[in-house]
Amino acid sequence: MVEELEERERAFKKARVDKQKEEVKVYHETEKIKEEGRKLREQKERELRMREKEREIEEEEDMEAPELNPLDTTVRLKYTLKAHPELTTPEAIAKLLAPFGAIDTESIVLSLRAPKKSAGKPPKTGTALVPFKQIGDAFAAVCGSGQADHGLDGVEVGWVNGKEPQILGWLKKMGKLGEPKPAPPVTTEKAELPQHQTAGSGGFSTFPSTFPDLSTMTPTAPTVDYESLTLLRLRQAERERLEREIVEQEGLE
Repeated sequence: MVEELEERERAFKKARVDKQKEEVKVYHETEKIKEEGRKLREQKERELRMREKEREIEEEEDMEAPELNPLDTTVRLKYTLKAHPELTTPEAIAKLLAPFGAIDTESIVLSLRAPKKSAGKPPKTGTALVPFKQIGDAFAAVCGSGQADHGLDGVEVGWVNGKEPQILGWLKKMGKLGEPKPAPPVTTEKAELPQHQTAGSGGFSTFPSTFPDLSTMTPTAPTVDYESLTLLRLRQAERERLEREIVEQEGLE
């Protein structure tokens, strides 16, 4: 009888110890789950803060104008001398594009060449790199490429780097540049230069006549004259570089 009681007591103690061990185990597992949940929550909060910070940085970068390239106001002309026999000098090129705006005539790079298989014969094609003094004028010239209304029939006008300058894309994104309007027909009246036209005068494009001062601009700052940021340094060193570029490109064509 005594042994039976002792056996029951031992079984009861064992059950109590096992229960305590189980409770401790459950407690530790619960605390572990809580800790893991806390770490996961903190990690998600950090990631959320990082994404928010990245978004703010991206928004700030979007508000900042891209860095200007010295060639952003330079356009490339391609034409045949059969269609335009008069375009054999920088002065003639400048006169052709003068209606679009002021040009740095001294920095125009002109190349006249004959077909490779006809070396020694008179040139048949012309290529010119023409730096405007304002990017808006260069944009207007590119928009007028091939248009007879502007005397550019048979003249291909494009950006010197083969793609639109980043500043134009930024201006479009900021709502400061619309799509080009159809070019008005040539009349016998004196043509009004793009930079003197009003919004309703039907100019070469919807390019703004004024631009943000990129050195001091804030998101709400008014636009000011862009001329201080235009190409004024394409002189001898830049001219030599452009000449090398046009010669290299002709060698690839």
